[in-house]
Amino acid sequence: MKRYLTLLALILATQNTNAQIGPFGGGDGYSEATSYELYTKQHIEELADSVITEQNTWSEGKYFKVMNDISDQVVTVIGSSSHPFKGNFDGQNYTITLAINDPNVTAIGLFGYANNSIIKNIVLDGTIEQNMSNNYYVIGGIVGHSYLSTISNCINNADVTSICSSYVGGIVGYSTLDTISGCSNYGNVTNMYSDMYTLNGRSAGGIVGYSSATAILDCRNYGNIADMDVNGRGAGGISGVHYSSSISNCSNYGNITSDGSYVGGIIGTVFYVYGAISDCINSGNIQGRTSIGGIVGNNWATDVFDCVNSGKIEGENYIGGIGGTFRNYGGDVLIYGCINTGFIIGSNSHTGGVAGNISNHTFSYLFYSIILENCLNTGDVKGSVNVGGITGIIDEQRSSITITNCINTGFIIGNIYKGGIVGYDNGGTIENCINTGVIEGQIGTTGAISGKED
Repeated sequence: MKRYLTLLALILATQNTNAQIGPFGGGDGYSEATSYELYTKQHIEELADSVITEQNTWSEGKYFKVMNDISDQVVTVIGSSSHPFKGNFDGQNYTITLAINDPNVTAIGLFGYANNSIIKNIVLDGTIEQNMSNNYYVIGGIVGHSYLSTISNCINNADVTSICSSYVGGIVGYSTLDTISGCSNYGNVTNMYSDMYTLNGRSAGGIVGYSSATAILDCRNYGNIADMDVNGRGAGGISGVHYSSSISNCSNYGNITSDGSYVGGIIGTVFYVYGAISDCINSGNIQGRTSIGGIVGNNWATDVFDCVNSGKIEGENYIGGIGGTFRNYGGDVLIYGCINTGFIIGSNSHTGGVAGNISNHTFSYLFYSIILENCLNTGDVKGSVNVGGITGIIDEQRSSITITNCINTGFIIGNIYKGGIVGYDNGGTIENCINTGVIEGQIGTTGAISGKED
């Protein structure tokens, strides 16, 4: 009997030992309750190796969760273009420290590529860098390249830096058909790549470098953003370039500087008419060359509702407290209920408290309208040519542009064509607007509502 009990004890001990040295640190990965458990840097690397070496569906539907802080620096990227991560990953708000700089992959972050996945509750620290100057990359803190995924409640504290031609983001580098919500970036995002001979360069954003049909909700950026690409496509506190979806209830507190154009506190460049920018706040200082705005730098056809800027906005041409340039490429545009309190400075032409330039796009053959309504500027506006308390210029080429029920109380100073509401009105409609701000300048015409009308 004694020998039997001893043998049974040995069997049980062996079973327990095998459970501990199985895949990762425990669990079977088949449900959230029995997620694979990740305790160490080695477990993260084991996950990365399994995603790459197994069939490309290996991670599909599987569950993974982090069980404690991982302070040993992780240097391996999870997922490739041919073998993306497709599972469910819960960081459980533990911190993972990264030191990633891999010249052999085209997308880097904790995850390189993630498709149809759920990624949540991750906290990152460390550094993420890409220094191969002759290649194309996408770089993000959480995910480099994400498709049809949900990314929520993640925090990035790591600095994200690229000196190659890249889309760079604090949370995601390049995002398509995703939902990104409740995420915050505290790391500095830097695009050091610059090629003055290459048009349509890359973009940088505090949350996403480039987003297409991705909804971004309740996100915050606190990191500084620096984009040195003189031909970059956009730099923004939330998204550098944004296509065809909504951004709502997002805030930027970081300063943004760019050697190029299309820079905004929330979005650098936004295209097309699907979705809107709503309930967003910028308090960071923004500096660039052309089309610089407190909320959006270059807006081709997207509505903007109830947004507020308090940051200093500075550039050369098309500088505005809410948007640098508003156009109607492919649809009607409404700018409604927006407020600027920040100091707006344009060294050359078209500077306004709300918008630098409002114009009908040359190809808007369907005669879409632009309406700017119920907006307020209390910030001082300083420019040279075409300076207005609400907009620097209205340039109505094909269809109607209307400014209605707007108020300016800010101080206006300019040279040629300066007005309390519009610097130069080339064919627009201004109705029910009030200016109480002082207007000063050296030469050219000055008007309480419009400096010049054609």
